[in-house]
Amino acid sequence: MNTTIRHICHLLRDRDDLAVPGLGVFRRRRVGARFEGSELLPPSEEIVFVAHDSYDDDVLVMSVARCLACDKNVAAERVAADVADIKTRLGAGMSVELGDSGKLVPAAALGGIVFEPSASWNSRQPFSWLKPVERLAEADKAEEVLVDEETEKRRNIFMQSLQRTASSAAAVALLALIAFVASQLPRKNAAETQMASFGFERAERPSISESFEQAATDKALVLIINTPADGMSIVDPSEKKRQAIASHCDNDDSYFLIVASLASSAEAYKFIAANADTPGLGILEADGRCRVYAASGATFAAAKAHAESEGLFERFPAAWICRK
Repeated sequence: MNTTIRHICHLLRDRDDLAVPGLGVFRRRRVGARFEGSELLPPSEEIVFVAHDSYDDDVLVMSVARCLACDKNVAAERVAADVADIKTRLGAGMSVELGDSGKLVPAAALGGIVFEPSASWNSRQPFSWLKPVERLAEADKAEEVLVDEETEKRRNIFMQSLQRTASSAAAVALLALIAFVASQLPRKNAAETQMASFGFERAERPSISESFEQAATDKALVLIINTPADGMSIVDPSEKKRQAIASHCDNDDSYFLIVASLASSAEAYKFIAANADTPGLGILEADGRCRVYAASGATFAAAKAHAESEGLFERFPAAWICRK
């Protein structure tokens, strides 16, 4: 049995080229899709055998050496003997089968030897499942053009509908955004959390006779500081409407030292009960808030002096003075 033929068949499955010393070189070539007559052939691979070509490659020899567990020189002698046998058979006009890969056929007009792949080898190619396609007839082409035009028309209608839907969705999203922003704007009589802020209240201009008396005590601007206590809870809108001073505030002073600003009378009374050791606590209800005050005065300076003399700023560091 020719051992070299079996190794050639095995190596052709995985290699792009294989040199057979004294015979030629097998080369695998990839062929793209192409027309042959009226058929469109799919991509394929083919093996081309170039007779009497060679290059330094001992892959075949080493494969035989590993199989026979012999020295490389012994394997080379075995390959040379098998190649001589192949040439003898081809010279006698016989074809040489290379397993399921194909066969070598003598062809004097084409250089002496031609490789013909087998049907089994063709079925193992990556694109063997693709079949040749016949050229379309003119009538089929016209029908295909009509189908393409109808498809394009439907696509255009779909794209227009999609654009209208996208525009509507964008308009709805914009309206929702505007509504959300509008809902976040401060509104009168709205139930919202009061955050800490700073504001200035311009005092009423005193008469000429009083201006000299209040020059040293009153300022043209009164600083009103809203503390984090103003944001402790949400104010009920109904309470914001109550602008008048509650009946439980019988103090005629104009300026009050606020030590707590709460959302309801119940919370204010709880605060007073918790600070029973501080005398003079009262409730000033205005702007929907129940503010607990600890000192008051006819002027800003008088209220401040009263608070400092009682040490209320040390006891209530967040206290602030407001005008009734």
